[in-house]
Amino acid sequence: MPGPEGEFFSGGVDIRLRDQHHFITIPFDFVRIELFSKRQIQLKTRMIVKELDQLPNKDVIILLNIEEESSDVIGPGMPWWCDHLTSLLDSRPSINYVILTNDTFEHADKYSNVLRVNWFLLETVSMYSQTDNVPWEPTNTDVLFLPGKPWKPSRLPALTYFLRSSLSNNLKYSSLTFEQMIEWGETNAQRLLDSWQVVYNDPAVDLNIIRDIMDRIAKVYDMPWDERDGHRDFKRLHPKMYSNICVEIISETAHNNSRFITEKTYKPIVLGYPFVFIHNNFLRTISTQGFKIYQPILKETPDNNNGQRDWTNEFETCIKNTEKVLNSTQEEISLLKVNIKWNQQHAMIMYHNTLNNIIKILPNFNSYAREIFGSLAGKLQKENT
Repeated sequence: MPGPEGEFFSGGVDIRLRDQHHFITIPFDFVRIELFSKRQIQLKTRMIVKELDQLPNKDVIILLNIEEESSDVIGPGMPWWCDHLTSLLDSRPSINYVILTNDTFEHADKYSNVLRVNWFLLETVSMYSQTDNVPWEPTNTDVLFLPGKPWKPSRLPALTYFLRSSLSNNLKYSSLTFEQMIEWGETNAQRLLDSWQVVYNDPAVDLNIIRDIMDRIAKVYDMPWDERDGHRDFKRLHPKMYSNICVEIISETAHNNSRFITEKTYKPIVLGYPFVFIHNNFLRTISTQGFKIYQPILKETPDNNNGQRDWTNEFETCIKNTEKVLNSTQEEISLLKVNIKWNQQHAMIMYHNTLNNIIKILPNFNSYAREIFGSLAGKLQKENT
């Protein structure tokens, strides 16, 4: 039965009631096939559908957080889970449903009511397409770098590298203090030290030195996202940060998964700014999606035979690409403007194409699409970043 706020709970599944629809969030851990037997999944799935049977005849939106590239899972994996859920829902004609999965789950194409969507792009369009942002100008001179969680090689180690490079005078960044990082978990300090050694291989550096470095360069350029409580959100930084920005350096979430592109890349696209990847292995995916790129030095950076990356080489390549954008000729500036406009329009086209595909199943979806792509997409983002 619904709780005081109209919520049902089946284990880790959250079923919320809204005026015109219900939406269900099925978290990643709930569908991890290695954690449950087929029998357990059958029981869990039937529990969900049983609760849906008790709901009024309204639209049902299911967010099925399928793991990235799960179509490659061998044996009874995510495809089996999706098949079972869909077969049960199809046996209930009174349930008007759509299942929205991650865009890497190609098995979803088998069903008319199961759609692959690019959550991070749709969330970013929902968040920023109507924002009063600062337009890009060819006279802009700053470079924006938002490293976020600092314990990855392409975050704090990259930032310190850039601050010692030719970009130092132009670099605009946000960076946590050591204590702020510890608030996210004690183990992150060791993870950061390990990443530092992977990049710099300097046995003389310990956590005390890391602490001093972090506290010395800590800087905040973002504004409070929620002015009521004054909390800063490091994933959704205020668009005014883009004042005088010429180009943004992107450090993606999962540098080894070239298909997993997040709001970190889509934000400058939607706001209308050139961007340069630290990890050039994302170039192929973003180009395949139809977006224009700004990296004149198209150098792929795969792992070597020992499974290690040449991080300093990646940083240097990123610096060269960034400098190329900063020092664009008039002809290159004209092309940049064309590409910026193309990317913004293409993002909106992808948004509306997805919206139209869902509306074919749920005609009322347009009225609450922004909520679904915004607030609910954050649940998937929290699990995957």
